[in-house]
Amino acid sequence: MDVFSGIGTWFHDLVQKCIDGLGDTLESIIELLPDSPFNLINNSAVSEYMGFLNWIVPMSEIVAILQVWTVAVATYYVVVVVLRWIKAID
Repeated sequence: MDVFSGIGTWFHDLVQKCIDGLGDTLESIIELLPDSPFNLINNSAVSEYMGFLNWIVPMSEIVAILQVWTVAVATYYVVVVVLRWIKAID
């Protein structure tokens, strides 16, 4: 039974190293992204007029609606792919 215990430990260590490697890779990719895409707008000459622009065109509401719409469409496509994968739909 020690042989099976050794194989289990080896397999556990292998899976753990794969997960650690994936986590390190994702962390490296995320570190490449900029801190905030809005720093350019905040530091530009237009920033002092953004309040007036937001009063005329409510950008925060537009961005919120766009986020909800994007999540809904992405969820739909994920569900369709999963259903096609399990052959529940054509």
